[in-house]
Amino acid sequence: MIRALLLRFSRACGFFALSRWFTRGQLRILCYHGIWLGPAPHFGDRLFMGAGTFARRMQMLACKGYRVLPLSEAVHRLRQGMIGSRDVVITIDDGWQGTQRHMLPVLADLGFPVTLYVPTSNVLSAEPVLPVLVGYLVNQTRGDAARTRLDALLPQVAAPEDPEALEGRLLAWLEGLPDATARTAALQRIGDELDIDIAALLDSGAFSLMSPEALRNAAERGVDLQLHTHGHSMHGMNADRVAEELRLNRAALANILRVDQSSFKHFCYPSGEHDQKIFSVLRKDGIETATTTEFGLAMASHSPLALPRILDGESMTELEFEARLSGFWSLGSMLYRRVQRSS
Repeated sequence: MIRALLLRFSRACGFFALSRWFTRGQLRILCYHGIWLGPAPHFGDRLFMGAGTFARRMQMLACKGYRVLPLSEAVHRLRQGMIGSRDVVITIDDGWQGTQRHMLPVLADLGFPVTLYVPTSNVLSAEPVLPVLVGYLVNQTRGDAARTRLDALLPQVAAPEDPEALEGRLLAWLEGLPDATARTAALQRIGDELDIDIAALLDSGAFSLMSPEALRNAAERGVDLQLHTHGHSMHGMNADRVAEELRLNRAALANILRVDQSSFKHFCYPSGEHDQKIFSVLRKDGIETATTTEFGLAMASHSPLALPRILDGESMTELEFEARLSGFWSLGSMLYRRVQRSS
């Protein structure tokens, strides 16, 4: 409540507009993931948004005169000192089916370019993204009774006293099954115990990525598809394994889109995990930019392999979003840190 009052006051006094002036030359890179397609209530605040929330965000950009630039052009302008105070890049991670159904049509209607970072393993297998699905299922357990039922069903993965441990063990059990048929059958049994209609949940597409055909169609309509590793993992920053992830990701995307592998020069760290020690691997692979999930406006002084973004979410109010977009939030955070250091 106090935060909202402060932000309203600041906007009314012109501090948002002043912040845009002070942060001119800094690039606003927006970060989105998908649209929640599953049943109410909403799941995954920063992972999934409501379709209406995303549409309103994009309309706000249009109404307030923000200029949405392609990623490559924007980064070039940033290096040349040619970024305006209302220049924005839109990036979307993962390529969920909700992105295909709700995000891309909105962007196309507004004529906004977008970069879509795609991990290709689940695209090729057409299986649901198990870590997110398992997280949802564990989130649906209420109290020890539900966990006890899982314990009886799958004693080797149960951890009634620790939901996070239960999630990890359940995921390991499912991933260890021999094939997709076995995993689907196991998920059905789990759904039966938790009174969740697994078939309907999977049919909704809530936990599935876009198909190869859908990705091709998106690329033909101007969506810039780029790298996000093959299996959505940085493997603890192991250089050899990261290089292999990039190789598989690049080859898969090139095959899906029927383009040369050199087309892919931009990368997004899975879950935002990054470290300078991996930069040499990215450079050797021909990566020109890499985005994180660290909050901030991108400056010319930033490494192009560690660009911050503004991660939007369902729970973020439009006023908070505008504060971040204007640069007011960044300036306030910087001032707060300085006060903390001097106290």
